[in-house]
Amino acid sequence: MARWATICLWRCSPTRRRRLFSYFKQLFAQVTNPPIDPIREEVVMSLATSLGTERNLFEETPEHAHKLVLDQPILLNRELETLRHVSHEEFAACTIDITWPVAEGAAGIDGGLARVCAQAHDAIAKGVNIIVLSDRLLGPNRAPIPALLAVAAVHHHLVREGTRLRAGIILESGEPREVHHFATLLGYGASAVNPYLMLETLDGLVFDGLLTRAGEDGHEVSLTPEEAAQNMVKALGKGLLKTISRWASQRSSLTAARRSSRRSASSRR
Repeated sequence: MARWATICLWRCSPTRRRRLFSYFKQLFAQVTNPPIDPIREEVVMSLATSLGTERNLFEETPEHAHKLVLDQPILLNRELETLRHVSHEEFAACTIDITWPVAEGAAGIDGGLARVCAQAHDAIAKGVNIIVLSDRLLGPNRAPIPALLAVAAVHHHLVREGTRLRAGIILESGEPREVHHFATLLGYGASAVNPYLMLETLDGLVFDGLLTRAGEDGHEVSLTPEEAAQNMVKALGKGLLKTISRWASQRSSLTAARRSSRRSASSRR
């Protein structure tokens, strides 16, 4: 079934290095009013997201309809390529590399972040309204900026400049792989995420015949790459709805809210 695994509240602290996402998890059971049930109240829940320029909420003009609306924020590879090469007078996309040369050492990440933010600023000045942050160029000679750090840096840089509402941010990264990763990325400003490494891993599992389902005759049959990808998207969607239900019913309430990654004051005392 397309469902994310259930885990307990208690988490051990591994001795190995942890990803940036893990520093934004709530490590205690917080008792509040019951959340929205994302299953029984599905009619009021939504993962829909939009890309493009955000207009003034206090006005209503034909330009307000110039948005690309997605049913959910998890993009398959072909969907990302469609958006990357969008050809329309109202929309323009730009891909920004979020890796930096390994030869520069740990200090190189500062220069990398400054470059990424400057390129995002220049792209918006040229009329771009879909910014794709990508770590596809990572390799032996290039290290990726942590996805969460790159998204948050660009988001807050554009907020300070007053240009954040002019563009949507898409992340193309091999780093996110859990519901919490996606929720945190959305909470820090991403409109959509393309987890290409997760998708390529699924393709490998399908090729090896490790992903199956019950056929019409009761025998197990192998999943196709498309079925596996759609199951993953559905499972991630259920996990995101469960996360969103703790304080809202719309995915739009999650974007740039940072609520999913904040620890309460009591946990810091």
